[in-house]
Amino acid sequence: MADLLICCLVSVCCISRAVVCERSKARCRTVEALGMRAGGRWHAYKGRGGIAMTQYAEAMGEALAQARMARSAGDVPVGAVVLDAHGEVIGRGRNLRERDADPLAHAEIVAMREAAAVRGNWNLADCTLVVTLEPCPMCAGACLQTRIGRIVFGGWDAKLGACGSVWDIPRDPHVGHEPEVYGGVCERECTALLAEFFHSRRHA
Repeated sequence: MADLLICCLVSVCCISRAVVCERSKARCRTVEALGMRAGGRWHAYKGRGGIAMTQYAEAMGEALAQARMARSAGDVPVGAVVLDAHGEVIGRGRNLRERDADPLAHAEIVAMREAAAVRGNWNLADCTLVVTLEPCPMCAGACLQTRIGRIVFGGWDAKLGACGSVWDIPRDPHVGHEPEVYGGVCERECTALLAEFFHSRRHA
């Protein structure tokens, strides 16, 4: 059986609950509050000079705003922001594949490119990526290339998720970089936005 992946589930009203994801079944269940207890590399929050847990919901709100902009332009509503070590937004991105006819223009990559340009440095080791949907294999790989320090995502992706659902790229022992990963932040809002988008397309 694959190792249990312990991720933090954060919402505006409850920031101390966690999600345990069984990778073999790609299903998650809510467990008792873990507080500040660490559980290895995949754990509840362990401070490392980055933002506090209470800021995740606010940052996800910024990412959701980007996702809504993507939806308005006809793209799949996924949005992302990059925060520096002080919790300030230094990169914003949304899905631009349809608008730019660019298969690589996922929200995560757009946001990390902007953050790297702002800093004048590709290395984002002290930064946090906040994205509304679990990164796909391409974006998980891009996170490793930027050496992003922390990945925080909203909805789990049972089809293409690469941070614990279908694949677990950041946890692969061969990649040489170990970002912290937290899933399920503002999950309800993030998944609802995607569900509404695809529902409207099916019934258009």
